[in-house]
Amino acid sequence: YRLSAGGRPLGSIVLRVRERKVVNGKDCLILSLTVTNSVPGNPFFGLNDQMETVVTAELFQPILTSASFKGQLSFLNNNIQFESGAGKVRLNDGTQMDVPLGTKDLLSFFYAIRAYSLKTAAADSKDSDTRAPVFWNGKLSIFSLRAEAPTQTNTPAGLFRSQPVSIVTGDAQVDQMRPKIWLDMGPGRVPLRFELGPYLAELASVTEVVPK
Repeated sequence: YRLSAGGRPLGSIVLRVRERKVVNGKDCLILSLTVTNSVPGNPFFGLNDQMETVVTAELFQPILTSASFKGQLSFLNNNIQFESGAGKVRLNDGTQMDVPLGTKDLLSFFYAIRAYSLKTAAADSKDSDTRAPVFWNGKLSIFSLRAEAPTQTNTPAGLFRSQPVSIVTGDAQVDQMRPKIWLDMGPGRVPLRFELGPYLAELASVTEVVPK
């Protein structure tokens, strides 16, 4: 993905399913986000900054997640353990919190959204909103997802038919920037574009690799 702010390049990131292995007796996937390029003066992140999440292969339920960012995204830095069966999360300082079953972290959420059944709704109706519990920034949030009518989306990777999805996080500072994601209408439902106010991530390429 190519990242920009107000049309000014910031760098690039790679999202991937890095590995498949058994963790705590469960069949798991290792999801990762890695900064592969950062332009000089970028205040948000640095080269090789990353986020990694271990999820169950069947339900994409997080087990462990960690983040290491420099710059303004450092507020995301933490090591979090998810006890999905008990409905709890534990931070690296020992703090434990109750969360609903099925709670995702940020990285697993952006993978799991591809499998959600998202229905197009009228602009003034919340009846068809899909709600998802997400633990991020040290607290639980309930994200509301509203699908919009399909459209054509042009990215550096090509032109795609897509489904725009507006996201309401419950965080006023974030929501005023109107976060939105565009999902490919093809069977892979690949995220094509992320938008948060002036900040933009656009799909540059896709490489299919069978996890080890």
